[in-house]
Amino acid sequence: MDNINPQEVKMSLCPVLNRDNLFKAGQGAGLSGSFFFFSKDNKFIIKTLRGDEKKVLLDMLDDFIEYLEENDN
Repeated sequence: MDNINPQEVKMSLCPVLNRDNLFKAGQGAGLSGSFFFFSKDNKFIIKTLRGDEKKVLLDMLDDFIEYLEENDN
């Protein structure tokens, strides 16, 4: 969780605080039609994954984490 407090996640993604963003999420859907929105405090991005998107993300995740750790300032 990279020092992210579960309570912080819960508050950041609170449905009451994110109500407007949730309703706007479908308005900007790209070609994939995925559900996509930023939390009210802009700390998190929520996006649904379809088909091969999940596999691609999981395949690159270890390399991405390694990259972030090497370039942590």
